[in-house]
Amino acid sequence: MMMVVLMIISLAYMTREIPKIYTSLLKIDKLNGELNSIKLKKQSLKDEIVRYKIATEHLKDDFYKEKIVREKLKMVKPGEKIYKVLVK
Repeated sequence: MMMVVLMIISLAYMTREIPKIYTSLLKIDKLNGELNSIKLKKQSLKDEIVRYKIATEHLKDDFYKEKIVREKLKMVKPGEKIYKVLVK
């Protein structure tokens, strides 16, 4: 008789606790997904920092600065002429 009562009590306890456990497992899974997403974003930002550091190092080089000014800003030195090649 005592064994049956213990089983009923433990079954009642488990029935009440199982939804809480399931909800907790869902939260853990969601948080793990968010953590992985944050880790990917962190790595992406680290890669971007490396690219910016390389770009800043290039800006210390006069040849590279002149190249950027000529290509992006379309500037020329006094007396230079620009020729454009038209390809058909």
